[in-house]
Amino acid sequence: MTSALRELNFLTASPTAWPVGVEAVLDYNSGAVVMNDLRRADRIIVTSIGGLSGPDLQAGAEKNPDRDGEQMLEATYGGRTITLRGYVEAGNRDKLRSLYSYLLDGFDDVSAEAPLWFRWLDWREPFTDSLALIDYAYDAGTGTVQVAADGSGLQPTTTANKEIRILPLAPDGTSPSRLTYGDGETIVKFRVATSFTGLKVGAMLRRTSSTQKLRCYYDKATNLLILEKVVAGTPSTLASVAVSTLTTATDYWISVRAEGLVLTSTIWSTYPPDTGTTGSIATVSYTLAGGETSQFPASTSGLGWGLYWTPNSTLDKVGLLDVGAINPGDGVIWCRKSVQIEGEEAQTDFGWRRDFLLTLRSSDARMVSRKAARVTITPPGSPTLQTYYSTSLTNYGRSPAEMLVRFNGTYFNPRIYLPASGKLLGLQANVGNNDGVHVNTDPYGGYFELDTNDRTVVYDSVPSAVYEALSSDSTWPQLARGSNELRITADKFDDFYNASAASALNARTSAPSSMGTWATSGSTTDFTASTTTSWGDSTVSESRATTSDTGSGRFAVLGTTNLTDATVRLIFKFTVVPSTAGTQRISILARYTNTTNYLTVAIIRNAVGYYINVTKVVAGVTVSLNDQPIIAGLSANTWYELSFTIRSNGRWMVELIDPATGSFILTQSDSYGDIDTASTWVLNHADLVTGTGTLGTGKIGILDFNPTATANTRYYGRILTRTAIDAGTISLYYRHSSR
Repeated sequence: MTSALRELNFLTASPTAWPVGVEAVLDYNSGAVVMNDLRRADRIIVTSIGGLSGPDLQAGAEKNPDRDGEQMLEATYGGRTITLRGYVEAGNRDKLRSLYSYLLDGFDDVSAEAPLWFRWLDWREPFTDSLALIDYAYDAGTGTVQVAADGSGLQPTTTANKEIRILPLAPDGTSPSRLTYGDGETIVKFRVATSFTGLKVGAMLRRTSSTQKLRCYYDKATNLLILEKVVAGTPSTLASVAVSTLTTATDYWISVRAEGLVLTSTIWSTYPPDTGTTGSIATVSYTLAGGETSQFPASTSGLGWGLYWTPNSTLDKVGLLDVGAINPGDGVIWCRKSVQIEGEEAQTDFGWRRDFLLTLRSSDARMVSRKAARVTITPPGSPTLQTYYSTSLTNYGRSPAEMLVRFNGTYFNPRIYLPASGKLLGLQANVGNNDGVHVNTDPYGGYFELDTNDRTVVYDSVPSAVYEALSSDSTWPQLARGSNELRITADKFDDFYNASAASALNARTSAPSSMGTWATSGSTTDFTASTTTSWGDSTVSESRATTSDTGSGRFAVLGTTNLTDATVRLIFKFTVVPSTAGTQRISILARYTNTTNYLTVAIIRNAVGYYINVTKVVAGVTVSLNDQPIIAGLSANTWYELSFTIRSNGRWMVELIDPATGSFILTQSDSYGDIDTASTWVLNHADLVTGTGTLGTGKIGILDFNPTATANTRYYGRILTRTAIDAGTISLYYRHSSR
């Protein structure tokens, strides 16, 4: 990810197991202070935590005059106060005061909030104490490492290969399984003293035995960051990426994440940030497949993690091995110190001890889970046959969860819609297909990310906000508690921008998104391109000025796809207001099979004025299904947009829109065209039901008809169909949220 929610990588799938409390390893500001690490004789222990039960309430009320009680005003959640009570314990007085200074220093910065992690199964080893080495076992390199005399990290005694896994022993000599797992992440910090020649450094993960494991490492010989599997002792590369030149005597970090079937690794010039990609040098990823899924299982205990290292010299160092399970129960909350740390020092029988009370304040009422939900949605089958693609996302928390949405692929104006809340988030942009025309301000392309937490729009890894690409009807939706339906759509349209002046529409391929080839009835020059009149950012429209039409008029059919569920929108205008009843017809053509079987939605002039007419033609027999008068009337040389939505269940609805403002002139629908729920204004007909009706499927297009001799040019600026996305994917990242 190039842009992320603040806690993107930290979520849980368990609805009941979190947040954890005093049993967790508490990590403030990603290692600035680590508490409750029970492996240390000198340690900082938290014995009680207050404030996890819920945030403050901001509830106002007004006194009721002349009677008891009060008038309640709106109530909202405020921030949260967290108190940590505990003690610092050390074997001598100097170490006690050193640890207490470490506690004070870690919380010293009160200018901004930082993450307080509650991590149940974590291992953080800076290699400052030679006693740390007793907590490891070796697949290779036994006895070839030591902790530097100054406590600055792990140093090799030889340049032999080293494969070291975490294996702490309990007092009874057994090894606990709580630090062996499938889903997890690790960070390795390394420094090369004088030369990179021969260097390999990284992590070992999901180890079943000395001959079966996964590895990720930087290999100087090839200058690659490599994801590798070892099966029956034989290594083979899964994926790799080139790494730019590294510098000696400089700290670097390699992070590796294994979640489900997805492996991701990045090499960094800074400690991996909680958000964004600052310091990222190169990233590689791989999805396990086939037999690999059983060889290297996810979410399974008993799998070893550790260090993989072939140093160049005995002066090289590894300064950190940080391994954590992606585990239900782990959570994070952003906070900062709000009151000075109180403490009392006393000597005890077994050593030195100092109590403390630490008060933290969080401005956000939410605590989010550590494990990230990553959902990549690929529309199935033939998505152009449906108005939207629907999927379900579950928030196991107790409060609304924010999302990060990435649109990957080639499409126009993508959007997601949550029908339960009526919230929509979308773009007015050309995603992944920069043709230099269909943009708002800049020539967008690549992918877009929309972050509902920070309310930002990012494209192509560029961290600046691109708000002008956000659609005007967008809100910032959240996932409610429990299951949420999510609908995904995009636009396909032809605004004829690639047509040359006076060229025929017949046999031309649609652009910018290929919807197929146009086929027109009658004279092939009836519909021609106009470069003097256009809609939007195109410089071309289609025009037809033919008069004295006979029969049904002229058909312009787009493509060969027979649609069932579809929304079709047509932008048009005309140069003369017809004064004769029953003359001009500007129509959306839908469910078209041939010239004797089709459905139209037309703007028609009658004796009273303009109205919208829906007509079905079956075996050449015309039947009007619905008429709706346009009270305001229409004007010449003004662009209008006619919209028609039809579903496979035979239900349909119509809208007439001012395309300049998006406002409705006439509507038989709600704002988002939701016709799934029963409503009196939704119409239907048995002939339109897919599978049983004569017009259950068909093509789309334009039907133009002017039977009079009155000169009147009809312009068509764009035809659009709103369907499920049928190119690329939608990636969603979110975290369960609780108060």
